This record gives sequence, C-alpha cells and structure tokens, in this order.
Amino acid sequence: MKKLIYLLPILSSTTFASPYSTYTNNDQNEPWVDQPEVFIGNKIITNLEALYNKSLKPQPWSGSFWPTRRGGIGWRYAANPNDFGHFSWADYQKITWKDFYDYTYVKRPSNSYHYWQINNLSPAEKYDLLVGDRNFSLTQAAWKVGQIFGGLTAGDVNPWLGNCDGWSASALTLPRPTKPVTAKDYTGKDLIFYPSDIKALATQLWTNSISENDYRQMGGRCYEYHPKKDSNGRIIDSVCRDINPGIWHIIVLNQIGIYHKGFVLDSASTAEIRNQPSVGYSIEY
Repeated sequence: MKKLIYLLPILSSTTFASPYSTYTNNDQNEPWVDQPEVFIGNKIITNLEALYNKSLKPQPWSGSFWPTRRGGIGWRYAANPNDFGHFSWADYQKITWKDFYDYTYVKRPSNSYHYWQINNLSPAEKYDLLVGDRNFSLTQAAWKVGQIFGGLTAGDVNPWLGNCDGWSASALTLPRPTKPVTAKDYTGKDLIFYPSDIKALATQLWTNSISENDYRQMGGRCYEYHPKKDSNGRIIDSVCRDINPGIWHIIVLNQIGIYHKGFVLDSASTAEIRNQPSVGYSIEY
C-alpha cells in the first residue's frame, strides 16, 4: 500500500486522489505527513501487544468503483450482457469504453426503454429522470470523463480508472443501502432505485465533493508502472517504496484498533490508483 488517507471528523462530503480531480489541492495540512501522530491526529499509543485483531463496526459496504471504461455511474449494470454479443463474464470484461458508449447512445438509447424497463437504466439516467432533466446532464457528465481520457479517440480507457475515491469515502461514512426505493419520476411514473443505484449516487456525491482538501495523507503516488530497482532489488524512487512498515503498523492499530475509525488505502504500489476502504486487520507473530 503506497498511500493512506485518513477521513477527518468533519466529513460530510469529501474525496480523495481521483485520477480526474476537478479541484486544485491547496491543503495547508501537509498531506504528505511522515509522523503517525500527525496522520492520526491524537496521542498515539505504542504499547500495542494486545491489539491482535480488530474490525470496524459497522463495516464499510462493498460495491463497484464504477469504472470509467463502462461509463462510471452512466453504466447500465443491469443490462443483459448478451446485448453486447458476449456470453461469459470473461468476455464482458473485454468490452471497451466505445462498446459501452455505443450501446448507451446508439444501440439502446434511453428513450427505447419503456414501462418496467426503465428500472434497468443506469443510476445516472434514473437520477436525470427523477429530477426531470431532459438533457440528461448527470449521465453526460459521467460519460464525459471517458472522453477526456481518450474513449472516443482511442476507443478505450485504462480499466482501473473510476470512482474508487468516492466509493471508499461513502462506504466508510454512509449507512449501507439495503432496500430498493420507489420514487416518482417527473412524469409521475414509478422509478425503482436499487441498492446499487443508491451506492452509485453516493459514490458520485463524494467523488465530486468540494471538500476534497480536508484529508491527511501518508505516502505519495508512484507514477511508474515498473519502478526501477537497484542491484539489491530495492526500489530507487522513495515515493514508490510505500509506507515504512513500522509507521504502517502503528497507524493501523491506533486508527482501527483504538479509535475505531477507518481510512482509505491505495492498495496498488505503482501508477495505478486502487483506493479501498479499510475494514479491519489481523496480526500474527
């Protein structure tokens, strides 16, 4: 793990390390801290022998990171994979951004969905229908991200791009959606938002937050897919070496084990960003 991001107590809406951040980071709290007491923000405890395992309660909820390749929250996750001419999950994984885009805007535009079928639209499309936005602004914004990263010109984008920052933050701070919610769209028709729809909208809310500077961070992003190593196999660029193991040990046991608070961790050690919410830990000596 090359990077940890601590959710500050003031969180009502915040984001982290999005690959397509909208805002400039002018954070004055030195986000690249290297002392655990600065990251945790409390008096740390170093006698950690009794804290062998802990889990956050309630647990962060699982969910998609809404890949940019599939259109973010514009992705019709409930659509039949056979509509793409593929019959296995492995084949479905190979579908490009352009394939998803053409399916949404050419093969099956939203106005071709009728009656109960509208419940299989994407979370963004459902939201636009709910508020009566005939321009489908949220849906267009979701697909715009893929265009920025070359979806139309190159035909595809990196599969790891997505809203992992928003998912991680919302999963740690918002209650787990467990039931579908039926609401009236702007025409008075019933529109069902499934738990995954609600998770998607919560994810987007936190991804687009204006409070993204309110965080503390340990470690930095490595911009190399294959970091160079010296003759002993040690990575040369210090940013790509991840966090000092001792500091990592103290932070995890204090943050989760003592203060019962989670954090976002980037589980990738190279140029990719794979933010995930922490759920707990277990230690064996």
